[in-house]
Amino acid sequence: MTQEKNNGLYSGNERGAEIKRDVYKGFTYKILDMGTHPCAYVQIPKDHMLYNVGYDSIRIDVHGGLTYAGLGKGKEEGEYWIGWDYAHLGDYYDHDKITTVSGDKKWTIP
Repeated sequence: MTQEKNNGLYSGNERGAEIKRDVYKGFTYKILDMGTHPCAYVQIPKDHMLYNVGYDSIRIDVHGGLTYAGLGKGKEEGEYWIGWDYAHLGDYYDHDKITTVSGDKKWTIP
């Protein structure tokens, strides 16, 4: 993701809306719009050594560290995902359509 100076609300999407899905180096990833900030998730294949490993046991360098690991729901049931968010100190965060800014990094999708 890239960053830009904030200039209003994060987005007009429904909370949890998938705003991007693609494959990078053989891994499917998706980015969700949480209404206040984006979250990124990477699917871990069943035959991968990180499948079903808790996020606190995975050493990977992502923005703010991993904050999620678990099985998907609905159409992705049984798929294992790890993820992280972009709502940390120094990041732009918009809560309940009232702008509260803890920082000026507004992450956008390239």
